[in-house]
Amino acid sequence: MSSAAEIEAWIRARVADVLGEPDAEVGPDAPLADFGLSSRQAVTLVGALGDEYGLTLEPTVFWEHPTARRLAAHVHGLRAPAPAAGTGPAPDTAPSTSAWGTGSAEPVAIVGMAARMPGAADLDAYWDLLRDGLDGVARGGGSARIGSPRPHGLLDEVDGFDAAFFGVSAREAPHLDPAQRVLLEAAWSAVEHAAVDPRTLAGTRTGVFVGVGTGDYARLQAATGAPAGPHTATGIAPSIIANRVSYALDLRGPSVAVDTACSSSLVAVHLAVRALRAGDAEAALVAGVNLILAGDVTDVLADAGMMAADGRCKTFDAAADGYVRAEGCGALLLKPLTAALRDGDTVYAVIRGAAVNSDGRSNGLTAPNGAAQAAVIRAALADAGVPATGIDYVEAHGTGTPLGDPIEVAALCEVLGPGRAPDAPFLVGSVKTNIGHAEAAAGVAGLIKVALMLHHGAVAPHLHLRRPNPGLVAGPYRVPTAPGSWPERDRPLRAGVSSFGFGGTNAHVVVEAAPASRPAAPAPPRAAHVLPVTAVDPTALRALAGRYAAHLRARPGLSVADLAHTARVGRAAHRERAVAVVADRDSALAALDAVAAGTPHPTVHRASVPAAGPGRVAMVFTGQGAQYAGMAAGAYRTELEVAAALDEAADVLRDVLPRPLPDVLWGDGGHLDDTRWAQPALVAVEVALARLWLARGLRPDVVVGHSVGQLAAACVAGVFDLADALRLAATRGAAMAAHCPPGAMLAVLAPEPEVAALLPGTGLAVAAVNGAAHTVVSGPAGAVAAFAATLDARGLPTRSMRAGHPFHSPLMAPAQAPFAVTLRTVPRHAPTITLLGDLDGRVYDAAPDDDYWLRHCVAPVRFADAVTRLVALGCTTVLEARPRPTLTGLAGGPPRAGCGCRRCGPASTTRWRWPPRPPGCTRPATRWAVGPPAGGSHCPATPSGAPGTGSPRRRSPPGPTPLRSASP
Repeated sequence: MSSAAEIEAWIRARVADVLGEPDAEVGPDAPLADFGLSSRQAVTLVGALGDEYGLTLEPTVFWEHPTARRLAAHVHGLRAPAPAAGTGPAPDTAPSTSAWGTGSAEPVAIVGMAARMPGAADLDAYWDLLRDGLDGVARGGGSARIGSPRPHGLLDEVDGFDAAFFGVSAREAPHLDPAQRVLLEAAWSAVEHAAVDPRTLAGTRTGVFVGVGTGDYARLQAATGAPAGPHTATGIAPSIIANRVSYALDLRGPSVAVDTACSSSLVAVHLAVRALRAGDAEAALVAGVNLILAGDVTDVLADAGMMAADGRCKTFDAAADGYVRAEGCGALLLKPLTAALRDGDTVYAVIRGAAVNSDGRSNGLTAPNGAAQAAVIRAALADAGVPATGIDYVEAHGTGTPLGDPIEVAALCEVLGPGRAPDAPFLVGSVKTNIGHAEAAAGVAGLIKVALMLHHGAVAPHLHLRRPNPGLVAGPYRVPTAPGSWPERDRPLRAGVSSFGFGGTNAHVVVEAAPASRPAAPAPPRAAHVLPVTAVDPTALRALAGRYAAHLRARPGLSVADLAHTARVGRAAHRERAVAVVADRDSALAALDAVAAGTPHPTVHRASVPAAGPGRVAMVFTGQGAQYAGMAAGAYRTELEVAAALDEAADVLRDVLPRPLPDVLWGDGGHLDDTRWAQPALVAVEVALARLWLARGLRPDVVVGHSVGQLAAACVAGVFDLADALRLAATRGAAMAAHCPPGAMLAVLAPEPEVAALLPGTGLAVAAVNGAAHTVVSGPAGAVAAFAATLDARGLPTRSMRAGHPFHSPLMAPAQAPFAVTLRTVPRHAPTITLLGDLDGRVYDAAPDDDYWLRHCVAPVRFADAVTRLVALGCTTVLEARPRPTLTGLAGGPPRAGCGCRRCGPASTTRWRWPPRPPGCTRPATRWAVGPPAGGSHCPATPSGAPGTGSPRRRSPPGPTPLRSASP
């Protein structure tokens, strides 16, 4: 039965044919509709797919499974035999159960954040602005963009957007409200800030909850008289804004837009916390966004007396006369605290509780209601299980109005004052004094401020307070007007965040400092670290390298190991890549500076991944002959994963082998010439190397071994655990050494049919077919020597191989019986990674049976068949787990296949990365070329649109992620 990978390859090739572009790069994870297929072509494609694989497919599968990979998985699932009743895994559609899924009030961790606020382009700049007490309204862009003379807290370049990065077509991009564009960028940045590749969230029950309010873009489009199109509704509808994020990242949890005016984003936080606790979502992206694209609403609010004359929120000050409108966008990635601690996430702060209520029929629809404000704070404290005296700071709604400020302070004192010691006042401040009133984004702006203050252990100053409003009640509170520190407490520090909608919807959230984390175990010293830089185009790559360098220079205590680790596992891998092998800060900075400048550097490797994707990765495991004395000694000293695996192997083999494994590996070397020692030693080393790569995030899609290396491959695929794989290798090696005659092996650089025709009467057998012109024969040493002389006389090149036995020949049959005794005692499991057989290239959906492993002793290895199957499975990269390279030189692609040029001949479906192209090949190099072509960057820059037109404009992708320790 064809594998999902083979079906996917067929779909991608057929789409290219349908488009009439045989060389088109059809990416496996891109929606097929994006390639321009018409409905008729889609129906034709589905019909052909059904015919090819013997299925009746409804045309709707094209839209239900929109990418080549998902459509292939669906078709493969239809063709797979149904499991017997009562067997097989439970459906994965059922919600998972957990402590927080039973309704318990588990705290929720903030594990990632992003912010773009007036005067602060990113999260680091936002903290600098808050910590230093800066005025973002003064530092932000002017008001010329919105045609208003009044001050506003504005963002820069809200029209800038890399549409292709988020899978938005050039036709659709101008119709997207800039709020959708800014939010997409913030959501992506928040996930990467959590050291998570955003693409790994695809298909998960991650919820999206977004606070949104104004609809200026829709009004502007209507005012221009621009005709509506197919993307108009989805581009401007406020209800779509959360759905846009869920669609872009393929998130399957609740997707909700919230509009309660000024409290929108904090209400969104409340809903996200409830969804996480109820089990409706396993993680949640929460955000608020507010953009001001025209000045007419401001004029209306000014006529109503709500705007401050000087364009500043003077919260709690006697001169408070209203607020200043502001833009902003903030995003948070939330997870249940137990899940965050389990996953080793950096926890910036913890949400202990949240509540929402309404003013009801108060003294006017838009008038604040102190009683309702007090009630919502009490409800949040109750939800958090925190006493009122346990709050140390409150981030007030604090718009700076002469009526609203006294009402809010009175409500705070009513709830938080009783029982509080005179020397333990709570602090109160408002971020609106820094950035203005960001309306729908105000709540999340305040929450991010509090999380940053708790994370950094500092209290940001409250601005524009010169003389307190005489209407404020006296009470146990203090407004910090200078940078300071948190009060000393013998319990976790806590804060409340308030946000009140002008229609009466009030929200309050209780936040706590993150639990103390255990210090990480020191990582072993390493001679070098792999530091990747990856972006969507060469310009963005250079910009990101510069940001990494600046990030490193600004943090003298930052470990290069941590930076490299986070860059590898916490960021999406894009098409343009530069990889630096660095030893310390100086070499890392030199390499990053070179990438930023676009200049060559000896430790930097540049590559471009093709549009069709990087392809699948195969890991191959070498057989006997690759071993040498001292192998893995350096890795044992410097790599924890290798040391742990070899220590485990030594314990397993202690009672199996008469000598300890370290003596075998690192002794005088004589033991490794003996099959008894060589086979278990090779399996131990190869599995240890594979575990190292797995720990670095490199998980192969396919594994295959060569001879005894197949035991290591089966172990990595999950068929055997390491102990059983080693027992089998030790038994196999001992049986061969004790019961089989000595012999020799000879590699012949000629096709198998030509070699086999010369074998009758020689006493020799074909032991391996490693390539189109690489055949190995095996037999008695004298017969092998005579055969070598015969071939030499015929002009056929040969090479003697390092072997003490006639492996993979009928002469090894005596080893089968003792090996079978151990085989019958070893449990095995279905592979969790695709496992190929090295005898015929077969894909094993179930664990190979005893007959396979017994045949494996005497049958020839047909590695060439395995390579051909790797091509069919879409593997374009081979990584060899071995002491020294042996197999990758043989894996040159399918026999006789070329790239399609006149020199190479017919093209194969996959172009291989690892062998060099034949001399005289005329096809341009398209994979992993070093550096950009002489003419410039790989792709032209997208033209910039005029400000406010909504034309897409490229922006560098989000900068360095926060650093997760590289230590386990």
